[in-house]
Amino acid sequence: MDRVADGSIQITDEDFPSFLYESETLYDEDNEDIGLFRGYILVRVYRSIFTGPTSAMNPIAKVNKSKAKKFKLTEVTGRTIAYASVQVRHFRFSNRFLIIYHQAYIALSSMAQWGSSDNLFNVQLFYDAIVEMFERDPNDPWVVDTLEWWNE
Repeated sequence: MDRVADGSIQITDEDFPSFLYESETLYDEDNEDIGLFRGYILVRVYRSIFTGPTSAMNPIAKVNKSKAKKFKLTEVTGRTIAYASVQVRHFRFSNRFLIIYHQAYIALSSMAQWGSSDNLFNVQLFYDAIVEMFERDPNDPWVVDTLEWWNE
Protein backbone atom coordinates (compact mmCIF):
# COMPACT_ATOMS: atom_id res chain seq x y z
CA MET A 1 0.00 0.00 0.00
CA ASP A 2 2.94 2.35 0.62
CA ARG A 3 3.99 2.05 -3.04
CA VAL A 4 0.45 2.92 -4.13
CA ALA A 5 0.39 5.89 -1.75
CA ASP A 6 3.74 7.25 -2.95
CA GLY A 7 2.75 6.85 -6.62
CA SER A 8 5.34 4.22 -7.57
CA ILE A 9 2.44 1.86 -8.34
CA GLN A 10 -0.43 3.50 -10.19
CA ILE A 11 -3.89 2.00 -10.11
CA THR A 12 -6.13 2.82 -13.05
CA ASP A 13 -9.73 2.04 -13.94
CA GLU A 14 -8.43 -0.99 -15.86
CA ASP A 15 -7.26 -2.58 -12.61
CA PHE A 16 -9.53 -4.41 -10.23
CA PRO A 17 -8.56 -3.36 -6.69
CA SER A 18 -7.96 -6.03 -4.07
CA PHE A 19 -11.15 -5.15 -2.15
CA LEU A 20 -13.10 -6.82 -4.97
CA TYR A 21 -11.48 -10.21 -4.26
CA GLU A 22 -12.06 -12.80 -1.56
CA SER A 23 -9.32 -12.38 1.01
CA GLU A 24 -8.28 -16.05 0.81
CA THR A 25 -7.88 -15.91 -2.98
CA LEU A 26 -4.35 -16.08 -4.27
CA TYR A 27 -3.76 -13.99 -7.38
CA ASP A 28 -3.64 -16.09 -10.52
CA GLU A 29 -2.33 -14.17 -13.51
CA ASP A 30 -3.85 -16.74 -15.88
CA ASN A 31 -7.30 -16.57 -14.24
CA GLU A 32 -7.89 -13.13 -12.71
CA ASP A 33 -11.59 -13.89 -12.18
CA ILE A 34 -11.03 -16.31 -9.28
CA GLY A 35 -12.63 -14.77 -6.19
CA LEU A 36 -13.52 -11.57 -8.06
CA PHE A 37 -16.50 -9.60 -6.65
CA ARG A 38 -16.57 -11.68 -3.46
CA GLY A 39 -14.50 -9.35 -1.29
CA TYR A 40 -15.39 -8.94 2.37
CA ILE A 41 -15.69 -5.15 2.24
CA LEU A 42 -17.59 -5.17 -1.05
CA VAL A 43 -20.18 -7.61 0.31
CA ARG A 44 -20.70 -5.56 3.48
CA VAL A 45 -21.02 -2.28 1.60
CA TYR A 46 -23.45 -3.91 -0.83
CA ARG A 47 -25.58 -5.11 2.07
CA SER A 48 -25.41 -1.71 3.73
CA ILE A 49 -26.56 0.05 0.56
CA PHE A 50 -29.29 -2.33 -0.54
CA THR A 51 -30.55 -4.02 2.64
CA GLY A 52 -29.54 -1.48 5.29
CA PRO A 53 -26.55 -0.74 7.52
CA THR A 54 -27.67 -3.27 10.15
CA SER A 55 -27.36 -6.09 7.62
CA ALA A 56 -23.79 -5.13 6.68
CA MET A 57 -22.37 -7.24 9.49
CA ASN A 58 -25.42 -9.43 10.15
CA PRO A 59 -27.05 -10.71 6.95
CA ILE A 60 -30.01 -12.21 8.83
CA ALA A 61 -30.82 -9.00 10.70
CA LYS A 62 -34.40 -7.77 10.33
CA VAL A 63 -34.51 -4.73 8.09
CA ASN A 64 -37.68 -2.71 7.72
CA LYS A 65 -36.80 -0.13 5.09
CA SER A 66 -34.29 -1.34 2.54
CA LYS A 67 -33.49 0.07 -0.86
CA ALA A 68 -33.93 -3.42 -2.26
CA LYS A 69 -37.57 -3.45 -1.14
CA LYS A 70 -38.14 0.18 -2.09
CA PHE A 71 -36.89 -0.34 -5.65
CA LYS A 72 -38.21 -3.93 -5.93
CA LEU A 73 -34.76 -5.45 -6.33
CA THR A 74 -35.28 -9.18 -6.02
CA GLU A 75 -31.79 -10.31 -6.99
CA VAL A 76 -28.21 -9.13 -7.19
CA THR A 77 -27.14 -8.07 -10.70
CA GLY A 78 -23.88 -7.09 -12.32
CA ARG A 79 -25.05 -3.47 -12.31
CA THR A 80 -25.78 -3.46 -8.57
CA ILE A 81 -22.39 -5.07 -7.90
CA ALA A 82 -20.78 -2.37 -10.07
CA TYR A 83 -22.64 0.34 -8.17
CA ALA A 84 -21.46 -0.97 -4.80
CA SER A 85 -17.90 -1.35 -6.15
CA VAL A 86 -17.86 2.31 -7.19
CA GLN A 87 -19.11 3.35 -3.75
CA VAL A 88 -16.35 1.37 -2.02
CA ARG A 89 -13.72 2.74 -4.40
CA HIS A 90 -14.80 6.32 -3.74
CA PHE A 91 -14.19 6.55 -0.03
CA ARG A 92 -10.92 6.65 1.94
CA PHE A 93 -10.04 3.23 3.42
CA SER A 94 -9.46 3.05 7.15
CA ASN A 95 -9.00 -0.76 7.50
CA ARG A 96 -12.23 -0.98 9.50
CA PHE A 97 -15.85 0.06 9.35
CA LEU A 98 -16.63 3.34 11.03
CA ILE A 99 -20.29 3.27 11.93
CA ILE A 100 -21.43 6.87 12.29
CA TYR A 101 -25.15 7.56 12.49
CA HIS A 102 -25.73 4.08 11.03
CA GLN A 103 -23.71 4.75 7.88
CA ALA A 104 -20.51 2.93 7.01
CA TYR A 105 -17.80 5.19 5.67
CA ILE A 106 -15.08 3.32 3.86
CA ALA A 107 -12.31 4.95 1.96
CA LEU A 108 -10.21 3.47 -0.77
CA SER A 109 -9.16 6.45 -2.83
CA SER A 110 -7.60 9.87 -2.64
CA MET A 111 -10.73 11.64 -3.89
CA ALA A 112 -11.60 14.59 -1.65
CA GLN A 113 -15.06 14.82 -3.18
CA TRP A 114 -17.24 12.83 -5.52
CA GLY A 115 -16.19 13.01 -9.15
CA SER A 116 -15.83 10.85 -12.22
CA SER A 117 -12.04 10.76 -12.13
CA ASP A 118 -9.26 10.40 -9.56
CA ASN A 119 -6.03 11.05 -11.44
CA LEU A 120 -5.60 7.86 -13.51
CA PHE A 121 -8.77 6.22 -12.21
CA ASN A 122 -11.98 6.98 -14.12
CA VAL A 123 -14.95 5.87 -12.02
CA GLN A 124 -17.33 5.70 -15.00
CA LEU A 125 -14.95 3.42 -16.93
CA PHE A 126 -14.52 1.26 -13.80
CA TYR A 127 -18.31 0.89 -13.48
CA ASP A 128 -18.68 0.17 -17.21
CA ALA A 129 -15.93 -2.48 -17.11
CA ILE A 130 -17.68 -4.33 -14.28
CA VAL A 131 -21.08 -4.18 -15.98
CA GLU A 132 -19.52 -5.38 -19.23
CA MET A 133 -18.02 -8.41 -17.47
CA PHE A 134 -21.51 -9.50 -16.42
CA GLU A 135 -23.44 -8.52 -19.54
CA ARG A 136 -21.05 -9.53 -22.32
CA ASP A 137 -22.13 -13.16 -21.96
CA PRO A 138 -24.76 -13.70 -19.26
CA ASN A 139 -24.48 -17.48 -19.73
CA ASP A 140 -20.72 -17.56 -19.12
CA PRO A 141 -20.09 -20.07 -16.27
CA TRP A 142 -18.18 -17.43 -14.26
CA VAL A 143 -21.08 -14.95 -14.53
CA VAL A 144 -23.66 -17.57 -13.59
CA ASP A 145 -21.56 -18.85 -10.66
CA THR A 146 -20.81 -15.34 -9.36
CA LEU A 147 -24.45 -14.22 -9.46
CA GLU A 148 -25.61 -17.49 -7.88
CA TRP A 149 -23.08 -16.94 -5.08
CA TRP A 150 -24.41 -13.43 -4.44
CA ASN A 151 -28.03 -14.55 -4.57
CA GLU A 152 -27.66 -17.44 -2.08
